[in-house]
Amino acid sequence: MKYYLLLFVFLVSFCSNAQEINLPKNPKQGEKYMYCYSADSNEKWVKVLSNPSKKTTEKNQSQLNYLGYVVVETGVFDFQTKNQLKKFNTENNLGDYALLLAATETLLKNRFKEKRKSDKNKS
Repeated sequence: MKYYLLLFVFLVSFCSNAQEINLPKNPKQGEKYMYCYSADSNEKWVKVLSNPSKKTTEKNQSQLNYLGYVVVETGVFDFQTKNQLKKFNTENNLGDYALLLAATETLLKNRFKEKRKSDKNKS
């Protein structure tokens, strides 16, 4: 009986240590974070936008197209959109993630505005 108790205590302590992962710093209620691994063995929590609406996805696809990342504007967060988002994230040092990060959406919006403004000035 003592051995079973000792084994039980050992297993409980082992299992409790196995679930220790550093949580994101200052998470806010309602925000979604994902623990991501990049090709260079970098591990970190990234804030992602979960389940973007069709309207948001169409807007992001339009912005990607305008910036030269070719995507068919369907409003569906599909494979081609993920590939172009991964390419955009990688080229802008946001990590090689095929996700719509909060930082991705902000940078995409800013780059779109900058390019549109420079195109208007050229005209």
